[in-house]
Amino acid sequence: MKPAGSASIRGSEDFERCHEVARQVNGGGHPQAAGCKPDIYDDMLDYANHWTTGGAVATQVILNAFRTLPDEPAEAAE
Repeated sequence: MKPAGSASIRGSEDFERCHEVARQVNGGGHPQAAGCKPDIYDDMLDYANHWTTGGAVATQVILNAFRTLPDEPAEAAE
């Protein structure tokens, strides 16, 4: 998580679906490197909460995106 509310998602040899995770939370990128900025900030109070909690809510949104990935990569379905 970055202070402005965006995040970088990095993959590994075993995980090459960063772009799919990022697409779920207002982002995009490549299989092993992607970025996003979850659309969860309605007002300055939300943004202030982001700063004071170290991005806890945005982190949970991104982690939930990992959890909801289908078993098969999107490219395999094409």
